[in-house]
Amino acid sequence: MEYIVRDFSSISDFLYEIQSSYVNQNAVQAFNSFDIIFIAGSGTTLPWSQQMEKILVLQRMCIKINKYLFACGCGMMGLVFLSASNFDRTVYFTNDELHPQKYFIEKSTGDIFVYHPDTKTWQPKSNAGLHNNKAAQEFQTLGKYILKAPIYRPFKNIEVYASKSNEIIVHIKSSHINHYIFEGVKSQSFVATTSSKWDVHSFSFPSIERAFTILAESDRGPIIIEYGSYILATLFDISLNYEATTQIIANFIKTTVDKIKGGAKIQEQSQGVYIGKNKFKAKRNLKIELLYRSAPNSPEHSQQQSFKHSGFAVKKSQQIFTSQNFISPHSFHQSPQMMKKLPLNKKLRNLKLEQAEQEQQTFQTPQSCMTRNEIIKLLHPSLDMEFSSFWIPGQQTKLSNTIKSKRK
Repeated sequence: MEYIVRDFSSISDFLYEIQSSYVNQNAVQAFNSFDIIFIAGSGTTLPWSQQMEKILVLQRMCIKINKYLFACGCGMMGLVFLSASNFDRTVYFTNDELHPQKYFIEKSTGDIFVYHPDTKTWQPKSNAGLHNNKAAQEFQTLGKYILKAPIYRPFKNIEVYASKSNEIIVHIKSSHINHYIFEGVKSQSFVATTSSKWDVHSFSFPSIERAFTILAESDRGPIIIEYGSYILATLFDISLNYEATTQIIANFIKTTVDKIKGGAKIQEQSQGVYIGKNKFKAKRNLKIELLYRSAPNSPEHSQQQSFKHSGFAVKKSQQIFTSQNFISPHSFHQSPQMMKKLPLNKKLRNLKLEQAEQEQQTFQTPQSCMTRNEIIKLLHPSLDMEFSSFWIPGQQTKLSNTIKSKRK
């Protein structure tokens, strides 16, 4: 392998960008001759400084043609700045000078403003994707809404501790623990060093085309990010004193060389990246379907104007109407069906007849009551009926006296 080492100011021979002053076509061939590009620098160098002007051009070239790139320190900050701001050319920032072509950065939130001389006001233009940690922690600034929310981590899972002021604890996300760059890393949390006073926003940016995937983070924000399967960046410095950092870059070199040679099958995407892309595709397909349904000429749009309901099932603000109170839009009429009568069983028929006779006997009309003369005849058949008017049941003595008096 052949290595070429250059500093920030001596890479003009490999830069080509139409929107800038680097228009030498020979630089394109020189740039294409590289298989892998490494960018390393101190975290104190900010992306909008003049030292990073050429580095940003180089990174934009790598993003456009999917060149393999590994960046650490200020290199990662430059990638985040390009992803968040979505600038396609070099921009300059003001140093206490009001100029319509220069921008101003609010360090607590990372908001970028441009000055309009006509109205003499600063208007928001974009966001840098970075914020100053100390400025964001101030009480009266909007930076408190930018800071990363704390995450609970059980003490039993924490096996490493930061003993220096420039050390940070890097936590690998569980969804990306199977990523190829973490192969050989002994623990899910490890220690690294960084000199950056600026942190990356913990939320995503509006540019979907340049959106990156967060593979690992610290308590302050993202630490390791990935653009597709070609670009990898870390906010910490690569140091031999920290074994995990050297293992990560070694995995990147080995995997990238195998990709170039074409002699190895590599899992380019982790599980988290695959799930995230599928979610984005599902949301995009859902938006397309909703737009189709909301079109005035679509059949779904006409069905939305009327729906099946029973009673007061609409909002008060809408006009109430009744449409298809039955479930199906088709009408069905029930007609009598011709059925063949089956003969009853003899035992069952006899049982039914017996039950009918019992019911008739039970509900028969009672006999009429006997009259007084009928009762006398029944009790005294030899008694003359002429004395019936004087006879009272239970008073036999009076009846006998009456008979004796008549005989006399």
